[in-house]
Amino acid sequence: MQVTESTPLAVDAPEAVEVTRLGVVRYLNTRPLIAGLEGLADLRLRPEVPADLVGALERDEVHAALCSSIDFQRSERDLVILPVGLLGCDGPTLTVQVFSRVPLERIRRLHADMDSHTSRVLAQLVLAERCGRAPEMIDLAGDTEGVDEAVLLIGDKVVLQPPAQADFPHRLDLGDAWRRMTGLPFTFACWMAPRPEDERQARRLRTLALVLDHQRRRNIQRRAAIGAVEGPRRGWPADLAVQYLCDLLRFEWTDRHQQGLELFWQRAAQAGCVDRCRPLRSLEAGCRRGPG
Repeated sequence: MQVTESTPLAVDAPEAVEVTRLGVVRYLNTRPLIAGLEGLADLRLRPEVPADLVGALERDEVHAALCSSIDFQRSERDLVILPVGLLGCDGPTLTVQVFSRVPLERIRRLHADMDSHTSRVLAQLVLAERCGRAPEMIDLAGDTEGVDEAVLLIGDKVVLQPPAQADFPHRLDLGDAWRRMTGLPFTFACWMAPRPEDERQARRLRTLALVLDHQRRRNIQRRAAIGAVEGPRRGWPADLAVQYLCDLLRFEWTDRHQQGLELFWQRAAQAGCVDRCRPLRSLEAGCRRGPG
């Protein structure tokens, strides 16, 4: 099947009127994955923060979603991964950072952004490795006014509303810290869906995977243009948005990203952050895996 921007997500006549509901993240960092999908007639996007998407998936409000990677382990649903793209890094991220009033080794309490389940677990693992103990995690309510020690922030707010350097002089980029700890890239979010119960559901997901793969490959070629346009719309300096999308983030599902993801799950289970470590189950759809 030739996939184009106008390719319908249905694969036969009886499904022609069906709409596929897709949960997506509303930050700048996911635009190379989803830009252009808005124009597909039988696809409806539901933008949320990462932490809210697994709930939408579990309640069958969407057919697939770009979920926080740790939610593959935490969900009660039997999930599969669509290995046709991810939101990750292989070093610094810029937008997943710990800001601290005290030296990092002295952090006891971490007020944590509730927008990402994965980043909260990653912060626990990184700080336990660095400090010899995991910090007490406190849900961040509102701004950083009442933060006595340290705060974890993710997403566009790290660029648009960062804590004052004078108040929080100690900073740690968690993507960079993971790379230094393990030598592997990190996956913050990936496409997930409930495991199909019949061939009709599997066919829908395979078609969706092909469309997601095609759109991501097209968008990767124009990341600079996406950053130059989408960044300023969100208040980002254009040059920083371009650097962020082109140089810092990774969007290809690769063997190394899979290794890093499986290691993250194993360490999360060992640290008691999840109750189990399920093996990675993916829905293969004939899409080419990225190099490396």
